[in-house]
Amino acid sequence: MRAAWIYTAFGDEQPTTLETFDFRGEARKTDTQFVMPESVAPGTKVWVSACWVNTAGKPGPASLPIATWTTHGTMKIAA
Repeated sequence: MRAAWIYTAFGDEQPTTLETFDFRGEARKTDTQFVMPESVAPGTKVWVSACWVNTAGKPGPASLPIATWTTHGTMKIAA
């Protein structure tokens, strides 16, 4: 695998399709950081999903979304 693509969506309800998520970037290490938009207030529920991408750039299936909440400052997520 080349990397994992990371996606997020905001709101109380779990998104039902990957199309409702925003692409946040590519993770190539076991832990990664991504920046939330400034318009997202601390304490907002965020759904995170990811998929593996092979060396040809083709993504696999997306993971089931997991929920967490935004914070002030930095938040570390292990891939």
